[in-house]
Amino acid sequence: MKHSFLLAFTVAASLSLFACGDDSSSSPNNVDKDSIESSADNDNPDSSDDKTTSSSSAEEPESSSSDEKKDGVREATLEDLQKNMTIKDLFGTEITFSAGSKNGLFAFFLPGPDYDSAWVVVYSDFKKGTIEFNSSNASYATVGSEGTVKSMKELVTEKAKMSFVVKTVEEDSTLLCVFQGDTLEVQTTKVKVNTNMISDGTALKGKRLSCKGNNLTEAFSFFDGSFVKFQIKESDTTHWNAGRYDILRGKFMALTLNSDTATAMLTTADLSNSYAMTSVSGTKSECSESEFKYTGIDSDKIASEWDASEGDLNWTMNLKDDGTYAIRANEGRTEILNGDWSVFGDYLVLQNRECSNTACKPQIIGQVTDFDAAKGFTYSHWPSFSTDGENKGNELPSEWSAAVYE
Repeated sequence: MKHSFLLAFTVAASLSLFACGDDSSSSPNNVDKDSIESSADNDNPDSSDDKTTSSSSAEEPESSSSDEKKDGVREATLEDLQKNMTIKDLFGTEITFSAGSKNGLFAFFLPGPDYDSAWVVVYSDFKKGTIEFNSSNASYATVGSEGTVKSMKELVTEKAKMSFVVKTVEEDSTLLCVFQGDTLEVQTTKVKVNTNMISDGTALKGKRLSCKGNNLTEAFSFFDGSFVKFQIKESDTTHWNAGRYDILRGKFMALTLNSDTATAMLTTADLSNSYAMTSVSGTKSECSESEFKYTGIDSDKIASEWDASEGDLNWTMNLKDDGTYAIRANEGRTEILNGDWSVFGDYLVLQNRECSNTACKPQIIGQVTDFDAAKGFTYSHWPSFSTDGENKGNELPSEWSAAVYE
């Protein structure tokens, strides 16, 4: 099926170096590519399980009691974080930590003499100064697998939890990291800026990048901290990814949170001012750049109940405040879909956890246009079902209106 409204989206196919589930891998600075490992090699993320699971191995920050708060310890906020930091003695060494543009994407790097030997990228709302890691919101890339590298991987595989607090003594404030019972100091560090490279992730907002090769175009559209990527082959869009991006310690990072293949992916590359992308293995792709305007969807406003009628079916879609949804159709409620929903720019993604039809797609993406919180919106979405056989269900409607109650 062709989706003409998607064909404007563009970016380089060769850049998904450490894609979870991707068979290809390369290594930085000519390290043997067989020693590179990504979080997809051993993990198949299942966000429906991980979203409500937290690690029991990490302790709550010392600021949890009222007496300690009186002594000048409080939960950290994004304002307390710097763009680039170092966590002293984490895993027995210094781990560099980047909050980038403070849009919710964080990266932890294990430095090496010539190159970073491991990095973990995680998306978090930093609520109560806490970052939780699991296979649905984090991914890693490593060189080797033992020692500190293994500990870095386990942040993701063991569902770790890390808290940050600020301790104030007289007029001096110190940022601290609380992890597995240890309280570690966090210091501000400087990263030398390469003036030939894009160093600020906010510069990508409203940009489209396109790279073509071998009859395949891979494309990013960048929103405010989020992205949507489409693969287009011979004028037909074949695959999509959606997630969060930033420039962290000079590296372009794109973390997939949803995709039509349910496969997590971490893209790492250098991004030049001319929009050339170079993977850590040295593969360079020249990309064309264009600008576009979009109306971002406010999650708080689209979180509501919506109705639709198509043929003899009456539909109700309830997008709940907690990030879950339920879709029903017919008076007998024979069509049932439950799961989690997310917004990326002007795209709405539905991730199914329960569906009454075995042919339901696990993930559905669509562009939201003409949104009016009091009236409704148009949802131009990909197919809801994977086959045209006997189990073919009723496609979700594209026109939704606000529910009306007397």
